[in-house]
Amino acid sequence: MDLDPIGNHCSKESCNDLDFLPIACPYCEALYCRHHYSPDAHECSKHSEDGGSINKGKDKVEWIPRAKCAMEGCSKPTLESAAVIGGGSTDESGATISASCPKCSLSFCVRHRHAEAHECKGSVASSSSASTDKNAAARALLAKAFPTQSKKAGTPSTSISVKGATSTQASKLDPVRLAKKKNVELMRMRHRAIPADPRHKSGSVPALEQRRHVSVKTEAKETVFWVLKDVSTGRAIDMLAAQMGVTGLGKPGVIVRLEIDTDDGRMTLRNDQALAEQVSEGEVLYLVKEVH
Repeated sequence: MDLDPIGNHCSKESCNDLDFLPIACPYCEALYCRHHYSPDAHECSKHSEDGGSINKGKDKVEWIPRAKCAMEGCSKPTLESAAVIGGGSTDESGATISASCPKCSLSFCVRHRHAEAHECKGSVASSSSASTDKNAAARALLAKAFPTQSKKAGTPSTSISVKGATSTQASKLDPVRLAKKKNVELMRMRHRAIPADPRHKSGSVPALEQRRHVSVKTEAKETVFWVLKDVSTGRAIDMLAAQMGVTGLGKPGVIVRLEIDTDDGRMTLRNDQALAEQVSEGEVLYLVKEVH
């Protein structure tokens, strides 16, 4: 049994592609594919005759082409052209709503509307009442047309005070969130850590439970290392100093030590004890050199 035909061929002769969801031109009412539905794309003669307006009974509606997002490589329509209210990007009074970036003044789609999302390099605009009104109108337009995306994108909302802190601050202090954040940071740290002992660079990596991962700082740089848990602090200093380019170790008058931050200030680690017994996983250590 033959199936009923689905879709239509594009009316543009040079195309004629079969489109399952063809779009009708509002001027000539012919069906076109997604590449040629706009009046300019198929050189619509009716569009020129009507002077860029669509006849709907006695009224004429102006055709407003959708502007593309200013983000390089993005072809989505801008927030202003996508959120059509009352036949155009206007509010109930008919005034055009601007949703451009307050820093670079360019228009972007919903995904790239924030300065961080499009890596804005424009100069910061001066805080004026006009700019404030424009941003408020844009947020109102976004909340009305894209309520789900607005919540996901973190559109500013009214903060609820809880025990002297806003809801945003309270979420940052949530122990569950803090624990998750710490675990993610620790995983990233373990991923980029290098062995303090150069002998482990070419061999197999010991199991995770046999290693201690630390971030070591000098006056010049910071590097993440891992050391075996049974390695003494004195031996760790020798290896870390060689890796970090700290010279003079073992010479008269030169002292190199490892320190950690505590509530009472910096504390020097004991060289005769294992490093893992004195520092926790992910600890920040300071490799300090003194010359007397």
